[in-house]
Amino acid sequence: MTLNTHYTFGDVDRAADRLRLLAGVFEPSLVAFFRRAKIMAATRVLDLGCGPGYTTRTLSRLLAPHVIVGVDGSERFIERARAESPPEIEYRLADVTTTDLAGLEVDLAYSRFLLTHLPNPGETLSRWAPALRPGGRLLLQETAHLASAHPALARYYELVDLLQGRHGQSLHIGRDLRSLVDQTRYRIIRDERTPIGVTAPQMAELHALNIQTWRHDAQAKDFDPGEIDRLERDLRALASEKSSTTELLYEMGEMVLERL
Repeated sequence: MTLNTHYTFGDVDRAADRLRLLAGVFEPSLVAFFRRAKIMAATRVLDLGCGPGYTTRTLSRLLAPHVIVGVDGSERFIERARAESPPEIEYRLADVTTTDLAGLEVDLAYSRFLLTHLPNPGETLSRWAPALRPGGRLLLQETAHLASAHPALARYYELVDLLQGRHGQSLHIGRDLRSLVDQTRYRIIRDERTPIGVTAPQMAELHALNIQTWRHDAQAKDFDPGEIDRLERDLRALASEKSSTTELLYEMGEMVLERL
């Protein structure tokens, strides 16, 4: 399938393993978000940008829906999701930026770390509205602020911000969610920035895996390969320091929208 967007961190097996790790790191913040939104059950659920299905399975356990559908544009990820999920979870191969999702009539849709990879996130957000029944909820989680004084982390964020910008994307799109919402399609129920309790070693482990993919991106061809090698080594060293006191500031943009 030809996608209408570019996923910075790829869809190879290494990327899938990185998404497994990411799902474990961020599952507590997902559950906490749903609890604050007072949503702990739904009949029909849609996971947008489901990847290999890790988050889809979390939503299935959390919400116990009658129907749950995961949608992703990577055939490799969809095959892995189907192989590792119970049969009651449905997966569809589709580009969420262009596919007509009307007719799904879900009560709840969820997206995390997807809008950050899209060059036209507002248009895509509007495109998702027909998948929801009137009154259905769309829950979004996107990075709003991610920073550290640690040299390796700071440089990593600088480079990824630059790389995503070259693709017309935004690393910190979570701080701009309100400006993306077409308020003729949605009503904003919640809009907040929430501190997330992740550690510097956890994030360093994720970032070291990411580098192995994005260092080969055409938009990163002018990055110094020697610096990237050193950065990956430094991130791996930090990841091994499980008791590290390195400070990392993470705020998540969290939004609940209601389909009008």
